Amino acid sequence: MFVTLKNSVDKSSLSEYTQNMIQILFAMREDEFKENPSIAPGLNLADESSQYTHMITFDTCEPKPLLEVFHYDKKYEEHDPGPIKRRRKRPETAIKRRLTM
Repeated sequence: MFVTLKNSVDKSSLSEYTQNMIQILFAMREDEFKENPSIAPGLNLADESSQYTHMITFDTCEPKPLLEVFHYDKKYEEHDPGPIKRRRKRPETAIKRRLTM
């Protein structure tokens, strides 16, 4: 990434602001990013002796091809439920009131 940026600084097509920002980035790199540490000071990190490393292997995984296979249904039209329409159920009293009016 820094090689690409170094080559970009030499190009006159970049604005002066962009060139200055790239030069500041190189200055930070020379200082080993002391002003912007990767781990913030004051974090309560776990001791190395109490840390655990979990190794996961993917070799033992056996995928099930059940969902990856398309099955042609000759009676699709019969089995297709179509769009499901939901109806709001009215209480019995509301229906009776409308009938008596």
